[in-house]
Amino acid sequence: MKNALITAATKGMGRAIATAFAREGVNLAICSRTNDDLLAFKKELLAINPAIKVFASVTDCGIKQQVLGFAAAAEKELGFISIIVNNVGIYEYSSILDDSAETFEKQVHINLAAAYHLYRYFGKAMIAAREGHIFSICSVASLNPIAEAGTYSVTKYALLGLSKVMRLEMQPYGVKVTAVI
Repeated sequence: MKNALITAATKGMGRAIATAFAREGVNLAICSRTNDDLLAFKKELLAINPAIKVFASVTDCGIKQQVLGFAAAAEKELGFISIIVNNVGIYEYSSILDDSAETFEKQVHINLAAAYHLYRYFGKAMIAAREGHIFSICSVASLNPIAEAGTYSVTKYALLGLSKVMRLEMQPYGVKVTAVI
């Protein structure tokens, strides 16, 4: 049985991906900032497929220590994580010149650094196992920047770049990397 880790899994695309994996019999490590959402979604996933394991963790993906704590706890609970879905992201509608002082750092930590830290945490184990698949949910803004969402566009462009580097590093070992635009 495969084990997947999905960031920001209780809403939107993360929720849909987790639901699809549950139907396929994939064990899940899911995170969100809201405990109530996590507990309700965990119950839903187990109702879909009672044969899977679901590990849920309250995690702020903008904080490196929490991301790494989630990764370590997921690995301890489920074992080898063969699928990573870098789904977490925030979109703030603002040009770079009109952003608040914290916007750049906040979006870099959430939209880019979380994926970077998870890659560094799990990458060598995937290489050793010669298996795995890393998905990064990018955006059309990573190809066609949006002036009214400047910092978001920059961070999604960087996530696409990170995905390309991960693909080059992992390809010789049979580990797949997919950027979803």
